[in-house]
Amino acid sequence: MLDNKEAIRKELVVNHKISDHVYDGTKFITKKFKEYLISENIAWFHTPKYKLDLSEFAFSKIKDEHPEIFKLGRIRKYLSSLRGTKIKVESDGRVYSPLGPFGSLTGRNQPPGSKHILLHPSFFRGFISPKEDTAIIYIDYTQQEFGIAASLSNDKSMMDAYVSGDPYLYFAKLVGAAPNDATKESHPEIRRIYKQAVLAVQYGMGSQSLALKINGTELQAKKLLSDHELAFSTFWKWIKNYVDQSNLRGYCTTKWGWKLPLGADTKIKTISNFPMQAGGSEILRQALFLLEENNIKTIAPLHDAVLIECPIDEINSINEKSCELLKQASRDYLGVFTLGVDSKIIKPNERFPVEKDPQTWGLIYSSRVRRGAVSSSEKILLVPDNLKIYLTSKAVIFLDKFVRGPIPMPGLYALSKLNIDKILFTVILIFYQVSFNKDEEFKFPYLYSDLFGLARTTVKRHLKKLAELELIELKIQQSKSPLIKVDLKKWGY
Repeated sequence: MLDNKEAIRKELVVNHKISDHVYDGTKFITKKFKEYLISENIAWFHTPKYKLDLSEFAFSKIKDEHPEIFKLGRIRKYLSSLRGTKIKVESDGRVYSPLGPFGSLTGRNQPPGSKHILLHPSFFRGFISPKEDTAIIYIDYTQQEFGIAASLSNDKSMMDAYVSGDPYLYFAKLVGAAPNDATKESHPEIRRIYKQAVLAVQYGMGSQSLALKINGTELQAKKLLSDHELAFSTFWKWIKNYVDQSNLRGYCTTKWGWKLPLGADTKIKTISNFPMQAGGSEILRQALFLLEENNIKTIAPLHDAVLIECPIDEINSINEKSCELLKQASRDYLGVFTLGVDSKIIKPNERFPVEKDPQTWGLIYSSRVRRGAVSSSEKILLVPDNLKIYLTSKAVIFLDKFVRGPIPMPGLYALSKLNIDKILFTVILIFYQVSFNKDEEFKFPYLYSDLFGLARTTVKRHLKKLAELELIELKIQQSKSPLIKVDLKKWGY
Protein backbone atom coordinates (compact mmCIF):
# COMPACT_ATOMS: atom_id res chain seq x y z
CA MET A 1 0.00 0.00 0.00
CA LEU A 2 2.79 2.44 0.93
CA ASP A 3 4.53 1.79 -2.38
CA ASN A 4 1.41 3.02 -4.18
CA LYS A 5 0.33 5.85 -1.90
CA GLU A 6 0.92 8.56 -4.50
CA ALA A 7 -1.22 6.65 -7.01
CA ILE A 8 -3.92 6.33 -4.35
CA ARG A 9 -3.76 10.06 -3.59
CA LYS A 10 -4.24 10.86 -7.29
CA GLU A 11 -7.12 8.38 -7.48
CA LEU A 12 -8.93 10.12 -4.61
CA VAL A 13 -8.65 13.50 -6.33
CA VAL A 14 -9.60 12.32 -9.83
CA ASN A 15 -12.73 10.60 -8.56
CA HIS A 16 -14.18 13.66 -6.87
CA LYS A 17 -16.76 15.68 -8.80
CA ILE A 18 -15.32 19.16 -8.19
CA SER A 19 -11.62 18.29 -7.90
CA ASP A 20 -10.81 20.00 -11.21
CA HIS A 21 -11.96 23.29 -9.71
CA VAL A 22 -9.74 23.25 -6.62
CA TYR A 23 -6.79 20.87 -7.16
CA ASP A 24 -3.56 21.06 -9.09
CA GLY A 25 -2.55 17.41 -9.17
CA THR A 26 -2.87 16.41 -5.52
CA LYS A 27 -2.27 19.92 -4.20
CA PHE A 28 -5.28 21.80 -2.83
CA ILE A 29 -5.26 25.39 -4.12
CA THR A 30 -6.99 27.73 -1.66
CA LYS A 31 -7.36 30.47 -4.28
CA LYS A 32 -9.16 28.06 -6.63
CA PHE A 33 -11.43 26.92 -3.82
CA LYS A 34 -12.32 30.54 -3.04
CA GLU A 35 -13.10 31.19 -6.71
CA TYR A 36 -15.29 28.08 -6.82
CA LEU A 37 -17.24 29.20 -3.74
CA ILE A 38 -17.83 32.62 -5.33
CA SER A 39 -18.89 31.12 -8.68
CA GLU A 40 -21.40 28.84 -6.91
CA ASN A 41 -22.56 31.61 -4.55
CA ILE A 42 -21.70 29.54 -1.46
CA ALA A 43 -21.09 31.35 1.83
CA TRP A 44 -18.06 30.07 3.76
CA PHE A 45 -16.47 30.40 7.18
CA HIS A 46 -13.49 32.61 7.99
CA THR A 47 -10.80 32.65 10.65
CA PRO A 48 -10.38 35.71 12.93
CA LYS A 49 -7.79 36.94 10.39
CA TYR A 50 -10.41 36.74 7.59
CA LYS A 51 -8.82 33.79 5.84
CA LEU A 52 -10.88 30.83 4.63
CA ASP A 53 -11.42 28.37 7.46
CA LEU A 54 -10.21 25.06 6.03
CA SER A 55 -10.50 23.08 9.25
CA GLU A 56 -12.21 19.70 9.34
CA PHE A 57 -14.89 21.25 11.56
CA ALA A 58 -15.66 23.94 8.96
CA PHE A 59 -16.24 21.34 6.25
CA SER A 60 -18.40 19.26 8.60
CA LYS A 61 -20.78 22.19 9.16
CA ILE A 62 -21.94 22.14 5.52
CA LYS A 63 -22.38 18.37 5.27
CA ASP A 64 -26.15 18.44 4.70
CA GLU A 65 -26.36 21.59 2.55
CA HIS A 66 -23.33 20.90 0.31
CA PRO A 67 -22.40 17.19 0.56
CA GLU A 68 -19.88 17.34 -2.29
CA ILE A 69 -17.90 20.07 -0.52
CA PHE A 70 -18.05 18.03 2.68
CA LYS A 71 -16.52 15.12 0.73
CA LEU A 72 -13.87 17.52 -0.55
CA GLY A 73 -12.89 18.28 3.04
CA ARG A 74 -12.71 14.59 3.82
CA ILE A 75 -10.46 14.02 0.80
CA ARG A 76 -8.12 16.79 2.05
CA LYS A 77 -7.87 14.89 5.33
CA TYR A 78 -7.20 11.59 3.55
CA LEU A 79 -4.53 13.10 1.31
CA SER A 80 -2.78 14.55 4.34
CA SER A 81 -2.90 11.18 6.12
CA LEU A 82 -1.49 9.37 3.10
CA ARG A 83 1.28 11.94 2.71
CA GLY A 84 2.28 11.79 6.39
CA THR A 85 1.79 8.09 7.07
CA LYS A 86 4.79 6.30 8.56
CA ILE A 87 3.20 2.87 8.73
CA LYS A 88 5.83 0.24 7.99
CA VAL A 89 4.86 -3.28 6.96
CA GLU A 90 7.55 -5.73 8.07
CA SER A 91 8.68 -8.86 6.21
CA ASP A 92 6.24 -10.99 8.24
CA GLY A 93 3.33 -8.92 6.94
CA ARG A 94 2.72 -7.19 10.28
CA VAL A 95 2.76 -3.55 11.36
CA TYR A 96 4.43 -2.96 14.72
CA SER A 97 3.03 0.29 16.09
CA PRO A 98 4.31 2.05 19.22
CA LEU A 99 1.69 2.08 22.00
CA GLY A 100 2.54 5.35 23.78
CA PRO A 101 1.45 3.95 27.20
CA PHE A 102 0.21 6.51 29.75
CA GLY A 103 0.83 9.19 27.14
CA SER A 104 -2.23 11.28 27.92
CA LEU A 105 -3.10 13.16 31.13
CA THR A 106 -5.91 10.68 31.77
CA GLY A 107 -3.56 7.68 31.55
CA ARG A 108 -4.76 6.48 28.16
CA ASN A 109 -2.29 5.30 25.55
CA GLN A 110 -1.26 8.00 23.10
CA PRO A 111 0.57 6.39 20.18
CA PRO A 112 1.79 8.60 17.31
CA GLY A 113 -1.05 8.74 14.79
CA SER A 114 1.27 8.56 11.78
CA LYS A 115 2.55 5.12 12.87
CA HIS A 116 -0.67 3.50 14.08
CA ILE A 117 -3.01 2.14 11.40
CA LEU A 118 -6.10 2.29 13.64
CA LEU A 119 -5.55 6.04 14.13
CA HIS A 120 -5.55 6.71 10.38
CA PRO A 121 -8.80 7.48 8.50
CA SER A 122 -11.26 4.61 8.77
CA PHE A 123 -10.67 3.25 5.24
CA PHE A 124 -7.12 2.23 6.26
CA ARG A 125 -8.68 -0.57 8.30
CA GLY A 126 -9.52 -2.33 5.06
CA PHE A 127 -5.82 -3.20 4.77
CA ILE A 128 -6.06 -5.34 7.93
CA SER A 129 -6.55 -9.04 7.23
CA PRO A 130 -5.79 -12.14 9.34
CA LYS A 131 -3.05 -14.58 8.46
CA GLU A 132 -3.92 -18.05 7.19
CA ASP A 133 -5.54 -20.30 9.83
CA THR A 134 -6.06 -17.36 12.20
CA ALA A 135 -8.84 -14.88 12.86
CA ILE A 136 -9.01 -11.36 14.29
CA ILE A 137 -11.59 -10.26 16.85
CA TYR A 138 -12.24 -6.55 17.41
CA ILE A 139 -14.02 -5.86 20.71
CA ASP A 140 -14.99 -2.42 21.94
CA TYR A 141 -17.04 -1.02 24.79
CA THR A 142 -20.39 0.51 23.87
CA GLN A 143 -20.85 4.18 24.92
CA GLN A 144 -18.11 3.66 27.50
CA GLU A 145 -17.89 7.21 28.90
CA PHE A 146 -21.67 7.49 29.32
CA GLY A 147 -21.78 4.18 31.19
CA ILE A 148 -18.89 5.16 33.47
CA ALA A 149 -20.55 8.50 34.27
CA ALA A 150 -23.84 6.75 35.05
CA SER A 151 -22.20 4.27 37.41
CA LEU A 152 -19.81 6.63 39.24
CA SER A 153 -22.58 9.19 39.82
CA ASN A 154 -25.09 6.47 40.77
CA ASP A 155 -27.67 8.25 38.60
CA LYS A 156 -30.51 5.73 38.17
CA SER A 157 -32.01 7.48 35.11
CA MET A 158 -28.62 7.55 33.46
CA MET A 159 -28.00 3.86 34.21
CA ASP A 160 -31.43 2.98 32.80
CA ALA A 161 -30.58 4.99 29.69
CA TYR A 162 -27.34 3.05 29.26
CA VAL A 163 -28.95 -0.34 29.80
CA SER A 164 -31.61 0.53 27.19
CA GLY A 165 -28.91 0.14 24.52
CA ASP A 166 -29.51 3.61 23.06
CA PRO A 167 -28.91 6.29 25.70
CA TYR A 168 -29.33 9.09 23.17
CA LEU A 169 -32.86 8.16 22.16
CA TYR A 170 -33.71 7.28 25.77
CA PHE A 171 -32.70 10.82 26.75
CA ALA A 172 -34.93 12.27 24.01
CA LYS A 173 -37.88 10.18 25.23
CA LEU A 174 -37.21 11.13 28.84
CA VAL A 175 -37.65 14.85 28.11
CA GLY A 176 -40.60 14.38 25.72
CA ALA A 177 -38.71 15.09 22.50
CA ALA A 178 -39.52 11.65 21.05
CA PRO A 179 -42.46 9.25 21.60
CA ASN A 180 -41.91 6.11 23.68
CA ASP A 181 -42.04 3.88 20.60
CA ALA A 182 -39.41 5.91 18.70
CA THR A 183 -36.50 4.00 17.15
CA LYS A 184 -33.19 4.93 15.53
CA GLU A 185 -34.84 4.37 12.13
CA SER A 186 -38.06 6.31 12.82
CA HIS A 187 -36.46 9.37 14.48
CA PRO A 188 -32.85 9.64 13.17
CA GLU A 189 -32.64 13.44 13.36
CA ILE A 190 -33.95 13.65 16.92
CA ARG A 191 -31.48 10.96 17.93
CA ARG A 192 -28.61 12.81 16.21
CA ILE A 193 -29.39 16.05 18.04
CA TYR A 194 -29.69 14.42 21.46
CA LYS A 195 -26.56 12.38 20.85
CA GLN A 196 -24.66 15.61 20.23
CA ALA A 197 -26.08 17.00 23.48
CA VAL A 198 -24.87 13.96 25.44
CA LEU A 199 -21.41 14.18 23.87
CA ALA A 200 -21.30 17.93 24.54
CA VAL A 201 -21.82 17.32 28.24
CA GLN A 202 -19.21 14.54 28.31
CA TYR A 203 -16.59 16.77 26.70
CA GLY A 204 -17.48 19.98 28.56
CA MET A 205 -18.79 21.73 25.47
CA GLY A 206 -20.66 25.02 25.81
CA SER A 207 -23.88 26.11 24.11
CA GLN A 208 -22.10 27.90 21.25
CA SER A 209 -20.12 24.81 20.23
CA LEU A 210 -23.17 22.58 20.62
CA ALA A 211 -25.21 24.91 18.41
CA LEU A 212 -22.69 24.41 15.61
CA LYS A 213 -22.76 20.64 16.09
CA ILE A 214 -26.55 20.44 15.76
CA ASN A 215 -26.75 23.12 13.05
CA GLY A 216 -29.12 25.03 15.31
CA THR A 217 -29.29 28.19 17.39
CA GLU A 218 -27.56 28.84 20.69
CA LEU A 219 -31.00 29.03 22.31
CA GLN A 220 -31.75 25.48 21.13
CA ALA A 221 -28.38 24.32 22.44
CA LYS A 222 -29.03 25.88 25.85
CA LYS A 223 -32.39 24.10 25.97
CA LEU A 224 -30.68 20.75 25.24
CA LEU A 225 -28.11 21.27 28.00
CA SER A 226 -30.90 22.28 30.37
CA ASP A 227 -32.84 19.14 29.41
CA HIS A 228 -29.78 17.01 30.18
CA GLU A 229 -29.41 18.56 33.63
CA LEU A 230 -33.11 17.98 34.28
CA ALA A 231 -33.09 14.37 33.06
CA PHE A 232 -29.87 13.38 34.83
CA SER A 233 -29.88 15.66 37.87
CA THR A 234 -28.00 13.20 40.14
CA PHE A 235 -25.10 13.10 37.65
CA TRP A 236 -24.93 16.89 37.55
CA LYS A 237 -24.82 17.18 41.34
CA TRP A 238 -22.10 14.53 41.47
CA ILE A 239 -19.89 16.10 38.77
CA LYS A 240 -20.15 19.58 40.32
CA ASN A 241 -19.12 18.09 43.68
CA TYR A 242 -16.25 16.20 41.98
CA VAL A 243 -14.94 19.44 40.45
CA ASP A 244 -15.13 21.25 43.80
CA GLN A 245 -13.40 18.42 45.68
CA SER A 246 -10.65 18.19 43.04
CA ASN A 247 -9.96 21.92 43.23
CA LEU A 248 -9.76 21.73 47.04
CA ARG A 249 -7.33 18.77 46.88
CA GLY A 250 -5.29 20.24 44.06
CA TYR A 251 -5.58 17.13 41.91
CA CYS A 252 -8.05 14.80 40.17
CA THR A 253 -7.94 11.11 40.92
CA THR A 254 -9.56 7.85 39.82
CA LYS A 255 -10.84 5.12 42.14
CA TRP A 256 -7.56 3.26 41.60
CA GLY A 257 -5.28 6.24 42.15
CA TRP A 258 -4.32 7.70 38.75
CA LYS A 259 -3.79 11.40 39.53
CA LEU A 260 -3.77 14.63 37.57
CA PRO A 261 -2.20 17.61 39.41
CA LEU A 262 -4.19 20.83 38.86
CA GLY A 263 -2.74 24.22 38.07
CA ALA A 264 -4.13 27.73 37.88
CA ASP A 265 -4.75 27.30 34.16
CA THR A 266 -6.52 23.90 34.35
CA LYS A 267 -9.90 24.17 32.67
CA ILE A 268 -13.14 23.10 34.35
CA LYS A 269 -13.97 20.80 31.43
CA THR A 270 -10.63 18.99 31.92
CA ILE A 271 -11.59 18.23 35.51
CA SER A 272 -15.22 17.30 34.76
CA ASN A 273 -14.21 14.95 31.94
CA PHE A 274 -11.39 13.32 33.89
CA PRO A 275 -13.31 10.62 35.85
CA MET A 276 -14.84 9.21 32.63
CA GLN A 277 -11.70 9.33 30.48
CA ALA A 278 -9.28 8.19 33.18
CA GLY A 279 -11.80 5.61 34.37
CA GLY A 280 -11.93 4.27 30.80
CA SER A 281 -8.14 3.91 30.76
CA GLU A 282 -8.20 2.03 34.11
CA ILE A 283 -10.85 -0.36 32.74
CA LEU A 284 -8.95 -1.04 29.52
CA ARG A 285 -5.71 -1.74 31.41
CA GLN A 286 -7.60 -4.17 33.64
CA ALA A 287 -9.08 -5.84 30.55
CA LEU A 288 -5.57 -6.27 29.09
CA PHE A 289 -4.36 -7.87 32.34
CA LEU A 290 -7.29 -10.30 32.31
CA LEU A 291 -6.74 -11.23 28.65
CA GLU A 292 -3.03 -11.85 29.28
CA GLU A 293 -3.76 -13.99 32.36
CA ASN A 294 -6.11 -16.11 30.24
CA ASN A 295 -3.50 -16.59 27.46
CA ILE A 296 -5.52 -14.58 24.93
CA LYS A 297 -3.29 -12.80 22.41
CA THR A 298 -3.95 -9.06 22.17
CA ILE A 299 -2.29 -7.53 19.11
CA ALA A 300 -3.46 -3.93 19.62
CA PRO A 301 -5.27 -1.90 22.29
CA LEU A 302 -7.00 1.32 21.24
CA HIS A 303 -8.87 3.81 23.48
CA ASP A 304 -11.84 1.62 24.48
CA ALA A 305 -11.15 -1.42 22.29
CA VAL A 306 -8.83 -4.38 21.75
CA LEU A 307 -7.76 -6.32 18.68
CA ILE A 308 -7.28 -10.04 19.37
CA GLU A 309 -5.67 -12.75 17.23
CA CYS A 310 -6.57 -16.42 17.67
CA PRO A 311 -6.58 -19.77 15.82
CA ILE A 312 -9.56 -20.03 13.48
CA ASP A 313 -10.86 -23.21 15.14
CA GLU A 314 -11.05 -21.45 18.53
CA ILE A 315 -12.67 -18.24 17.36
CA ASN A 316 -16.12 -18.69 18.91
CA SER A 317 -14.89 -19.75 22.34
CA ILE A 318 -12.22 -17.02 22.47
CA ASN A 319 -14.68 -14.36 21.30
CA GLU A 320 -17.14 -15.36 24.02
CA LYS A 321 -14.42 -15.53 26.68
CA SER A 322 -12.84 -12.21 25.66
CA CYS A 323 -16.15 -10.35 25.70
CA GLU A 324 -16.84 -11.66 29.20
CA LEU A 325 -13.36 -10.62 30.38
CA LEU A 326 -13.91 -7.04 29.11
CA LYS A 327 -17.22 -6.95 30.97
CA GLN A 328 -15.49 -8.32 34.08
CA ALA A 329 -12.90 -5.53 33.84
CA SER A 330 -15.68 -2.93 33.93
CA ARG A 331 -17.24 -4.60 36.99
CA ASP A 332 -13.86 -4.70 38.72
CA TYR A 333 -13.67 -0.92 38.44
CA LEU A 334 -17.31 0.14 38.67
CA GLY A 335 -18.71 -2.48 41.05
CA VAL A 336 -21.87 -4.31 40.03
CA PHE A 337 -22.51 -2.10 36.98
CA THR A 338 -21.40 -3.76 33.74
CA LEU A 339 -20.43 -2.00 30.52
CA GLY A 340 -21.65 -3.58 27.29
CA VAL A 341 -19.33 -4.67 24.49
CA ASP A 342 -19.59 -5.28 20.74
CA SER A 343 -17.40 -7.66 18.77
CA LYS A 344 -16.53 -8.12 15.11
CA ILE A 345 -14.91 -11.28 13.75
CA ILE A 346 -12.62 -11.15 10.71
CA LYS A 347 -11.80 -14.56 9.25
CA PRO A 348 -9.06 -15.58 6.77
CA ASN A 349 -9.56 -14.02 3.29
CA GLU A 350 -11.74 -11.32 4.86
CA ARG A 351 -10.76 -7.76 5.70
CA PHE A 352 -11.50 -5.46 8.58
CA PRO A 353 -14.96 -3.98 7.82
CA VAL A 354 -14.87 -0.34 6.70
CA GLU A 355 -18.26 0.89 7.90
CA LYS A 356 -17.78 4.66 8.03
CA ASP A 357 -16.49 5.18 4.50
CA PRO A 358 -16.84 2.04 2.35
CA GLN A 359 -16.91 4.06 -0.88
CA THR A 360 -13.36 5.36 -0.35
CA TRP A 361 -12.08 1.90 0.55
CA GLY A 362 -13.77 0.45 -2.53
CA LEU A 363 -12.16 3.11 -4.68
CA ILE A 364 -8.70 2.44 -3.25
CA TYR A 365 -9.11 -1.32 -3.45
CA SER A 366 -10.26 -1.24 -7.07
CA SER A 367 -7.32 1.01 -8.00
CA ARG A 368 -4.99 -1.56 -6.42
CA VAL A 369 -6.66 -4.28 -8.51
CA ARG A 370 -6.02 -2.31 -11.71
CA ARG A 371 -2.37 -1.78 -10.78
CA GLY A 372 -1.93 -5.50 -10.06
CA ALA A 373 -1.26 -4.91 -6.35
CA VAL A 374 -3.84 -7.58 -5.46
CA SER A 375 -3.55 -11.25 -6.40
CA SER A 376 -6.16 -12.90 -8.62
CA SER A 377 -7.39 -15.11 -5.77
CA GLU A 378 -7.77 -12.04 -3.58
CA LYS A 379 -9.85 -10.35 -6.30
CA ILE A 380 -12.25 -13.27 -6.44
CA LEU A 381 -12.65 -13.31 -2.67
CA LEU A 382 -12.91 -9.59 -2.04
CA VAL A 383 -14.74 -7.90 -4.89
CA PRO A 384 -18.15 -9.40 -4.00
CA ASP A 385 -17.65 -8.28 -0.38
CA ASN A 386 -17.00 -4.73 -1.52
CA LEU A 387 -20.16 -4.70 -3.61
CA LYS A 388 -22.10 -5.88 -0.58
CA ILE A 389 -20.64 -3.02 1.43
CA TYR A 390 -22.04 -0.49 -1.03
CA LEU A 391 -25.44 -2.09 -1.42
CA THR A 392 -25.81 -3.60 2.10
CA SER A 393 -28.80 -5.93 2.31
CA LYS A 394 -30.06 -4.85 -1.11
CA ALA A 395 -27.10 -6.58 -2.79
CA VAL A 396 -28.54 -10.05 -2.27
CA ILE A 397 -31.95 -8.93 -3.55
CA PHE A 398 -30.37 -7.35 -6.61
CA LEU A 399 -28.13 -10.30 -7.47
CA ASP A 400 -31.10 -12.66 -7.22
CA LYS A 401 -33.22 -10.53 -9.57
CA PHE A 402 -30.41 -9.89 -12.03
CA VAL A 403 -29.46 -13.53 -12.43
CA ARG A 404 -33.09 -14.55 -12.98
CA GLY A 405 -33.70 -11.80 -15.49
CA PRO A 406 -34.89 -10.02 -17.43
CA ILE A 407 -31.58 -10.01 -19.31
CA PRO A 408 -31.42 -8.20 -22.69
CA MET A 409 -30.11 -11.20 -24.64
CA PRO A 410 -30.99 -9.90 -28.17
CA GLY A 411 -29.14 -6.66 -27.51
CA LEU A 412 -26.18 -8.38 -25.87
CA TYR A 413 -25.90 -10.81 -28.79
CA ALA A 414 -25.94 -8.00 -31.35
CA LEU A 415 -23.29 -6.02 -29.48
CA SER A 416 -21.03 -9.05 -29.13
CA LYS A 417 -20.79 -9.16 -32.96
CA LEU A 418 -19.37 -5.60 -33.06
CA ASN A 419 -16.10 -6.70 -31.39
CA ILE A 420 -15.88 -3.56 -29.25
CA ASP A 421 -13.44 -4.29 -26.41
CA LYS A 422 -15.20 -4.91 -23.08
CA ILE A 423 -18.41 -3.11 -24.10
CA LEU A 424 -20.49 -5.96 -22.64
CA PHE A 425 -19.10 -5.14 -19.19
CA THR A 426 -20.44 -1.60 -19.52
CA VAL A 427 -23.83 -2.93 -20.69
CA ILE A 428 -23.99 -5.26 -17.67
CA LEU A 429 -23.37 -2.28 -15.39
CA ILE A 430 -26.13 -0.32 -17.15
CA PHE A 431 -28.68 -3.07 -16.57
CA TYR A 432 -27.33 -3.54 -13.07
CA GLN A 433 -28.53 0.02 -12.39
CA VAL A 434 -31.82 -0.42 -14.25
CA SER A 435 -32.62 -3.47 -12.14
CA PHE A 436 -31.40 -2.04 -8.85
CA ASN A 437 -32.97 1.42 -9.18
CA LYS A 438 -36.10 0.14 -10.95
CA ASP A 439 -35.70 3.15 -13.21
CA GLU A 440 -34.58 3.49 -16.82
CA GLU A 441 -32.97 6.89 -16.16
CA PHE A 442 -29.99 7.23 -13.82
CA LYS A 443 -26.44 8.48 -13.29
CA PHE A 444 -23.82 5.98 -14.43
CA PRO A 445 -21.80 4.77 -11.39
CA TYR A 446 -18.10 4.94 -12.25
CA LEU A 447 -17.34 3.29 -8.91
CA TYR A 448 -18.62 -0.06 -10.15
CA SER A 449 -16.77 0.19 -13.44
CA ASP A 450 -13.58 0.53 -11.39
CA LEU A 451 -14.28 -2.88 -9.87
CA PHE A 452 -14.45 -4.38 -13.40
CA GLY A 453 -11.08 -2.81 -14.15
CA LEU A 454 -12.60 -0.50 -16.80
CA ALA A 455 -10.88 2.82 -17.34
CA ARG A 456 -13.26 5.77 -17.35
CA THR A 457 -12.16 6.80 -20.83
CA THR A 458 -13.12 3.31 -22.03
CA VAL A 459 -16.53 3.54 -20.36
CA LYS A 460 -17.16 6.95 -21.94
CA ARG A 461 -16.27 5.53 -25.35
CA HIS A 462 -18.71 2.65 -24.80
CA LEU A 463 -21.50 5.00 -23.73
CA LYS A 464 -20.99 7.23 -26.76
CA LYS A 465 -21.12 4.17 -29.04
CA LEU A 466 -24.35 2.99 -27.41
CA ALA A 467 -25.80 6.47 -27.89
CA GLU A 468 -24.79 6.44 -31.56
CA LEU A 469 -26.67 3.14 -31.92
CA GLU A 470 -29.65 4.85 -30.23
CA LEU A 471 -29.71 2.18 -27.52
CA ILE A 472 -29.39 4.83 -24.81
CA GLU A 473 -29.81 8.58 -24.46
CA LEU A 474 -26.63 10.10 -23.07
CA LYS A 475 -25.86 13.42 -21.44
CA ILE A 476 -22.20 13.99 -20.54
CA GLN A 477 -21.75 16.43 -17.65
CA GLN A 478 -18.43 18.05 -16.84
CA SER A 479 -16.98 16.73 -13.53
CA LYS A 480 -20.15 14.72 -12.93
CA SER A 481 -21.39 11.23 -13.68
CA PRO A 482 -23.07 10.98 -17.12
CA LEU A 483 -26.87 10.80 -17.23
CA ILE A 484 -28.30 7.79 -19.05
CA LYS A 485 -31.78 6.86 -20.21
CA VAL A 486 -32.37 3.31 -21.50
CA ASP A 487 -35.01 2.45 -24.09
CA LEU A 488 -35.81 -1.17 -23.18
CA LYS A 489 -37.76 -1.81 -26.39
CA LYS A 490 -34.63 -1.25 -28.47
CA TRP A 491 -32.82 -3.92 -26.41
CA GLY A 492 -35.32 -6.58 -27.42
CA TYR A 493 -37.74 -6.45 -24.48
